[in-house]
Amino acid sequence: MKKLLLPLLTLFIANNSVTAQTSEFNKWSVELNGGANKALHNWGEGYSAPYNFLHADAGVRFMINSKFGLKASFGYDNLKNGDSSKSFKTDIYRYNLEGVINVGRVLSFEEWTNTIGILLHAGAGYTTFNFGNFPDRNDDAVNIMVGLTPQIRLSNRIALTLDVTAINNFKQKYTWDGSVRPNDDLKASGTVEVDGEKGSVNISVPDPSKKFLKHLNPILNTSVGVTFYLGNKPTHADWYVNKKDNTEIVEMQNELEEIQNKYNALEEKLRDSDNDGTPDYLDNCISVPGPIENRGCPWPDRDNDGTPDHLDECPDVAGPKSNHGCPQMEKKDIDVLNGYAKTILFNTNQSTFQTQSYIVLDGIVKKMKEFPNSKFNINGYTDSTGNSSINLPLSDARANAVRDYLIKNGIKSDRLTAKGFGSADPIDSNKTVAGRANNRRTEIVLIK
Repeated sequence: MKKLLLPLLTLFIANNSVTAQTSEFNKWSVELNGGANKALHNWGEGYSAPYNFLHADAGVRFMINSKFGLKASFGYDNLKNGDSSKSFKTDIYRYNLEGVINVGRVLSFEEWTNTIGILLHAGAGYTTFNFGNFPDRNDDAVNIMVGLTPQIRLSNRIALTLDVTAINNFKQKYTWDGSVRPNDDLKASGTVEVDGEKGSVNISVPDPSKKFLKHLNPILNTSVGVTFYLGNKPTHADWYVNKKDNTEIVEMQNELEEIQNKYNALEEKLRDSDNDGTPDYLDNCISVPGPIENRGCPWPDRDNDGTPDHLDECPDVAGPKSNHGCPQMEKKDIDVLNGYAKTILFNTNQSTFQTQSYIVLDGIVKKMKEFPNSKFNINGYTDSTGNSSINLPLSDARANAVRDYLIKNGIKSDRLTAKGFGSADPIDSNKTVAGRANNRRTEIVLIK
């Protein structure tokens, strides 16, 4: 049977190719489906299977007219054990020729819809089995099948389908799991001795094969799929309507064609020449890719540092992307700041600056503005004169005095914190006037 299918299909295509080319509608289609299967009968002892989502089939269909056609199909099913079954795996292959009835056209669905259809298909073919648990066993059978296929027309070239097909295999030698089906009555005979008495015994057990019907081996397939229509005509036989006899349908088709033309015009309007996701009619930079949020134009980058302005924390100063487009401070820059900070002079027991310190403070402001997103701690210190109850608040006041001056001169407040540490961490001897002066200082520490 399997060897006969291909020659028959080839002859079928050759005999109908001319007719298909001269028809008012396309006649050829290719169908692809996938879904689940359920074997309903014929199991070995302890074996069963639930619905398995391991079904696939493909077919080539030729419509003789808008109501009747023929189809060659191939199907594959894989059966696996359920939780309550012994372990097994079976591969099933089928090859079929079928007749097809376009129920939608027979029942004149076109009077109320040209989007929904139904196909009825039935035929016969050849089935082969491979049993995973019994690789030395091979089986084949003749099958008959019948199925119903609701359709949803997506376009003149594609339809979405849902198919339910029942198949029965005749003279299947083994069960679905590959077990041997018993076919004889179980008989036993012999001599039995009981309490010294001997006698003959004959036992006959009813044929257990009675629960296996040779000609009842059904399997049910449910699947979803896609039908691809072939040919150069406007429509396929599945959806063809004779315009001479259906004026209202013609008007409907004209409306659909008008809608299609409007859709094509809209599609043209939505063309995206630079493939940036912004349609041309909204794209202010039609030949240069850019984000849709900026109407298809590249984000501006005033400092040309590779970080667009809307992401650049320093849009007017070039810096690496790793630092959000801002210049990255290096050790030498920190050393410069601390060099300035340590030369700020305070009057003894006061947090006011000596006059010459304002030049130093202005240098700190200038340096910090070179790195607009850097943040700093300002630490204040005193010499060891006096006790901690005086020195700690004094050092805190000195640190805040520096912070307040920097903020007043253009440094954002959220970039600066200030804290005093009293006489801790001296950098010079507190036994000399010069050493104590050096210890009355501030230091600037980079946070980030």
